[in-house]
Amino acid sequence: MTLDQLLLDLGVNVAGNFVYDTVRNYIAASTAPTRQELQSHIARQLNVIDAEIVADRIVDFLAQNGDILIQGTRIYAKDSITYQSSTGAKFELRDNVVSQTSKSSIIVGNGASVTGRGGAKIIQRDDGSIVFGV
Repeated sequence: MTLDQLLLDLGVNVAGNFVYDTVRNYIAASTAPTRQELQSHIARQLNVIDAEIVADRIVDFLAQNGDILIQGTRIYAKDSITYQSSTGAKFELRDNVVSQTSKSSIIVGNGASVTGRGGAKIIQRDDGSIVFGV
């Protein structure tokens, strides 16, 4: 079965580059890929694409049981924003992401990305500081 046939069988639109790349990488890394394992692999990802997220005080992204992709999105919280990954998971801010508090901003431009994995974190604190840590 070809990759395109498998995606159509799963009801996935092949136009989504992220989904296509995810499936291709899974098949390349697996010795005996199955439909059920592929569905499980895709389900372990949260994609926030072209969204606007606004909170009164705090926004936390925790990649704990899977990966988080944030792309083309504006995130605003007055006090703090946290991006954090656990062992075996990652977060990625890619292509036109603005992460803004009342005192700090992180701007990821077109074609740029910031990735954290294995316990990495970025915290925009309420005092205006930005902490990058592992």
